[in-house]
Amino acid sequence: FVAKSRKVTFKVHIELLELINIPLVSGIFYAKWKLKNGVSASGCTSRAPISEHRVEWDHIISKQMELVVGKDGVLSPCELHLAIKQVMNQEKPRNLGVLVLNLAEYAKEGEVTRRYLLQESKSNSTLKITIRMDQIEGDVPFKTPCLK
Repeated sequence: FVAKSRKVTFKVHIELLELINIPLVSGIFYAKWKLKNGVSASGCTSRAPISEHRVEWDHIISKQMELVVGKDGVLSPCELHLAIKQVMNQEKPRNLGVLVLNLAEYAKEGEVTRRYLLQESKSNSTLKITIRMDQIEGDVPFKTPCLK
């Protein structure tokens, strides 16, 4: 049980913009996403073809989520898991890489646009994402984990 006084509600706005430096010249790509801990939500972007070693999605994820302020005053983690998939012909989709972000780190940052190197990947592909978290409920003071 967590007291309501330790809960903070946020409106989260995430834009999956583009994937660049893909070491391939053909294929269809999409991103599967899943939010954990603050809300259970998942989905995927549209499938987009590679063009000049780049894929553009401009996919928007907009969710309301509730985070808990720990006894130490720090927001509990809320992970965004992204898996970048490649589709070739009628084959099963292959993983190009993954990215895991703790959204609690962005709670007091305003709008942040960054490029992230894919993890568990043999390529140096980078994913450009914009994240904005707006507090809409809860007046408990909190600290955020350091932005990595």
